[in-house]
Amino acid sequence: MTLLAPAAGLVAALIAGPLLLALYLLKLRRRPVRVSSTLFWDQATRDLQVNAPFRWIRPSLLFFLHLLMVVLLVLAIARPATDASLSGASRVVFVIDRSASMAAADSAAGSRLDDAKLRATRMLSELASGGPSGLGARSSVALVAFAADTRAITGLTTDLRLVRDEIASIAQSDQPADLASALRAVSALLADGDSESKDPPIIVVFSDGGPIADSGPAGQAPSIANIRFVRVGPVTPVAPQGEPQPFAGFNNTGIVSISARRDDRSASTCRVFVRLVNARSSPVTAAVTFAVDGVERSRRALTIPGASDVEPGSATDTVEIVNPGKMLVTAALSDTADLLPSDDIASVLVQPAVKPRVLLVSPGAQAGAAPGGISAEGFLTDVLLELGLERLEQITPARFDELLAGPQPLPCDLLILDRANASQPPPVPTLAFASSLGTPGLGYSPSPGPAPTYALTWKRTHPALRDVALDTLYVARAGSFDDPPNDPDAQDLARGTRGALIRESSAGGVRRIGLAFAVADCNWPLQPGFAIFLNSAIEYLAGNLGEQSALALSTARAVPISIPAGSEDRLTLSGPTTWTTPLRTPRGERTLLNVGPLERAGVYTIEPLAGGPTAPEVLAVNLANEAESSLRTADQISLAGRSFVAHNAGANDSGPSELWPWFVAAVGVLALIEWIAFGIRSRI
Repeated sequence: MTLLAPAAGLVAALIAGPLLLALYLLKLRRRPVRVSSTLFWDQATRDLQVNAPFRWIRPSLLFFLHLLMVVLLVLAIARPATDASLSGASRVVFVIDRSASMAAADSAAGSRLDDAKLRATRMLSELASGGPSGLGARSSVALVAFAADTRAITGLTTDLRLVRDEIASIAQSDQPADLASALRAVSALLADGDSESKDPPIIVVFSDGGPIADSGPAGQAPSIANIRFVRVGPVTPVAPQGEPQPFAGFNNTGIVSISARRDDRSASTCRVFVRLVNARSSPVTAAVTFAVDGVERSRRALTIPGASDVEPGSATDTVEIVNPGKMLVTAALSDTADLLPSDDIASVLVQPAVKPRVLLVSPGAQAGAAPGGISAEGFLTDVLLELGLERLEQITPARFDELLAGPQPLPCDLLILDRANASQPPPVPTLAFASSLGTPGLGYSPSPGPAPTYALTWKRTHPALRDVALDTLYVARAGSFDDPPNDPDAQDLARGTRGALIRESSAGGVRRIGLAFAVADCNWPLQPGFAIFLNSAIEYLAGNLGEQSALALSTARAVPISIPAGSEDRLTLSGPTTWTTPLRTPRGERTLLNVGPLERAGVYTIEPLAGGPTAPEVLAVNLANEAESSLRTADQISLAGRSFVAHNAGANDSGPSELWPWFVAAVGVLALIEWIAFGIRSRI
């Protein structure tokens, strides 16, 4: 039994005790009365002696009755309670939440996790005091800690000192809470334990309750178990229905989402998207810093609205970064002093812009001939080789016709035609020099004779031309395109004195750009703008290849790591924490190993392995969880359709049983007995 209000009981005892003694020590005030006999004078003398000052109180049944009533009232004021769910329990499982929100330092004990460990230690001490020698020998206790992953720290054991030491060693994590998997682990632990015990086990969950307020059917607990929920952390105020109450909120701002995407028109341009939440009740202006590989690129102020009583305030921001290579982009909240530092920074690993496989169709292509050289084909091929394409293959128009008519798809991501017509529209993005593509708007007709022209106008904002100036472009022999009337899929990108010089068409959903002149019929290959145009046009036409998924991992899930074949080493991740595991991959086979979930958010480096580098070599692991960043607590959790109310939220069904009503009732019974006895003696 414990006292929920011992201070109030002590004050009541200090007041009621002296008052009771004073009532029995005071002299009785009698009024003079004439009597017919002195038979009772001896008893009256004794009463006078008892009530005389500085005399010991004579033992009296009435005094002890009143003393007992005062003691019962004092105990009732102290609110005695007994934990009926743990008393006599043969198996108890402590389940402690160590998710990211438990790091909030808003508890009297320090963080919420510190408060949970303190409560669990106290409950363990109460359980231990019920056994012989104070060791709780009749009870077996198990300890489980959970976040995104669950750890059965101890099995069922009667060594409560061991359990107490393990409670103190539970470490904080940056993972979100997953109570469902924790209870499944508890069910397995109980199934492997003492099956001969017929007493139902008790599961005590220590958590702030916010992120696990509704675990759903997946969180179904063992049917034979009684679940108790102990809430830690401050109370989240909820306005009663019909009575408006301001939401106080929590002092925290965090990044809950980060992603990156390369522009589908220019793979060198990357857009980084972040989403931030504000758990405070009032708006806050946060300074967001974006850095690339540790070098600051952008800093901006973002105002985030205040949280409501339903959800935190939210705001988004996007920044453009021009970098075609591999980069680590980090978004950080600066100048913030809130309760949860782990969500103030998030990173994303952006893969380099991938160049396509290019198939070049040219009349000068010959089997076994070296690419390049001083020729029209040589200029074009030399530039393409310098662009770092994944693969460049050069074939003749005859071979191209065979591939185009064949049943197999073209072995390329981008097609470049140099004076080679297509019998049907190519099914892949195409860049054509003096070639007909067989699609409306890009049917090409060569000029029968000299047709000189300059580029008079061009679309300077088009992705293929925005970094190119055509004012010095001179074409000695310009052909012409057919002009279908009002074709929405065709647009002229550059025009000369004789019509369109460069035209784009997206008929059938495939991008194609045609040039009305050959490489050998202009001065463009001698200018730097030609190489820039080719690179921009390839990025634009094959933009889906530059749109690589950025890698931003979460502490909630395992991290996939590609292990080289034949590695006989230890995999080590170095970052906020060090994670090491031995590994052995089969010879000749690359293995995908799932690591984690990792406990702490941050950037990890994969140390080199024997056999070659791993992919990727850097991992960006973020918390990125709105429920954890909101820091909300709950006095009730739902599991498999059942609700469990925290015992420190005033619930009667899941908390300690208060005994003060029984003490008050006992006082009433004693007062009734005294009154009945007085009535009986008065009649005698």
